[in-house]
Amino acid sequence: MAIPGKSSFQQENDINILENQLGRLLSYKQANPAFVQQLRRRLTTAPSVQLEKRNQYKAYLIIAAALFSGGLIIFIASILFGRSNRPLA
Repeated sequence: MAIPGKSSFQQENDINILENQLGRLLSYKQANPAFVQQLRRRLTTAPSVQLEKRNQYKAYLIIAAALFSGGLIIFIASILFGRSNRPLA
């Protein structure tokens, strides 16, 4: 893409200057081989410890069953022994 007011040679020269400046600023870094090996191992192998998922439904089911059972016992007891119609106070 041509830039108005600049010749092809000037554009190429500007690009070369920019590439040289970026080459100096962004110098190549060699990664630590031990770190790379450890990272590769961690990414490619499955973990040996797996966390258990918390099962809240079991706790809710136990609480619901306990409340239902308690209500059923109170209901049956009130039928067997009769309800008192007198006020509490």
